[in-house]
Amino acid sequence: MMNATGASPQQLDFPKPENDSQRIEFLKKLNLLDSANEKVFDDLTFLAAHICETPISLVSLLDNDRQWFKSKYGLSVEETPRSVAFCNYAILEPDEVFVVEDAHADERFAENPLVTGNPHIRFYAGAPLVTQNGLALGTLCVIDREPRELDEQQMNALRALRRSVLAEIESRYNAKQLSQLFERQSALAEIELTINKPQELSALLDAIVDTTTRLLPAGGGSSIILWQPESKSFTVSASTVSNQSPGFATSRVRKEKGATRWILEQKKPMVVSDISKDPFTANRMLVESNLKAYAGVPLLVEGNAIGVLYALENEPRSFEQVDIDFMISLANRASAAIEKVQLFEDIQLRSIMDDLTGVFNRRHFFEKAEVEFQRARRYQHPISIIILDIDHFKRFNDRFGHIHGDHALKTVAKTIQDEIRSPDLLSRYGGEEFCILLPETELDGASAFAERIRKKVAGILLDVDGSQESLTISLGVSTLDPSTPNLIELLDQADDALYRAKRAGRNRVQTVEIT
Repeated sequence: MMNATGASPQQLDFPKPENDSQRIEFLKKLNLLDSANEKVFDDLTFLAAHICETPISLVSLLDNDRQWFKSKYGLSVEETPRSVAFCNYAILEPDEVFVVEDAHADERFAENPLVTGNPHIRFYAGAPLVTQNGLALGTLCVIDREPRELDEQQMNALRALRRSVLAEIESRYNAKQLSQLFERQSALAEIELTINKPQELSALLDAIVDTTTRLLPAGGGSSIILWQPESKSFTVSASTVSNQSPGFATSRVRKEKGATRWILEQKKPMVVSDISKDPFTANRMLVESNLKAYAGVPLLVEGNAIGVLYALENEPRSFEQVDIDFMISLANRASAAIEKVQLFEDIQLRSIMDDLTGVFNRRHFFEKAEVEFQRARRYQHPISIIILDIDHFKRFNDRFGHIHGDHALKTVAKTIQDEIRSPDLLSRYGGEEFCILLPETELDGASAFAERIRKKVAGILLDVDGSQESLTISLGVSTLDPSTPNLIELLDQADDALYRAKRAGRNRVQTVEIT
């Protein structure tokens, strides 16, 4: 099929500069392609045609596979295939004006459909439009249907008009950059306002990946991946990546041993403009999600990397330093919010934990146990309580000192912790006493559990100043029955059972007396 110029729509063997992908990427950022006519550009093509005495003048921009005319004088078509564009050759020598005095006599163009057909090009002179970062976007060119030359004044005029075209393009780019900077700064300020609200961490992380996606922009979406020390795995904590459920993302990332781990270990950003050249091929998630490029920056808390903020692309892309700086600003805010939440959670945890043994304190036990007690009463489910203390602990403390006494308390607490289930609740009840709440547990099960703990503790040998010392514990067990009015009564029953265990000789389990 032929277009208005008589050119076939595709022809792959045309020259390209080495930086062609970066050049096209920058061109697309300008939002000039397929934009409306503008008088400022039309005035420049008019002047170029009249000064150079040619019937045609164009501001030509080279996209992936087409030559699109931002301004045209003496030509009606909007674009031609890039494969037949004279400008392909002009941008290969960006510092020179590319001149073809007679296309019929030039083997590169003699069979070109723009020469053999409309608009019957014989003469061409193109001044490349080269940005400050060395990217040739296209040309300001003049065209004639007769062979000819430009004199020195005309060449200088074409160069001068080329500078005017570039000035217009770059002024728009600078305006766009300023607008983008304002948007980014506004977004950062908005995020900053929410950092002092620790309970809103998930909403803040969502806002950060959304901001990355919109304002970077990241065509493939954005993700925050956090390292979970407890499970030694990575977890996607926030994401805008399409067609990807959180469960899928989490399970895949847990196995990932490439870029995420490298960024965490090196504490440096990583940019991969084309994943076909990615050194970390172990991560298949990007390929399976049809992503082609990414940038990742570490989330740092007090110098420790706790996660990675990613920007992902559906097409190859070279991220600019200003983009990476913006991502680092977002990552810093995410890190600050996470740090505040961790501090908040640490303060909360300290308020409910016993400093010495690391188990829950008495106050927290009562709060949680009351909830479980009322639930058991409401649904008529079993619930049991064990109260225990270390036998002759005062004698042990007096003989060996408080340091060894503290070690004994921590050892007993750790032994019990290793045995309880996740729904169970262990607390230091006071001094050498501990209390265990056992939801969904009948008296026989609670008694058997208490006996198992007793045997475990009795088997412990503590190294005390070179000698091996043993400990024993006494335990009292009570279980909710229809006559138990409240939690205090249930605790009193277990305490009574503990007292009977001590009177019976210690190192034993005693259950509540059923009347």
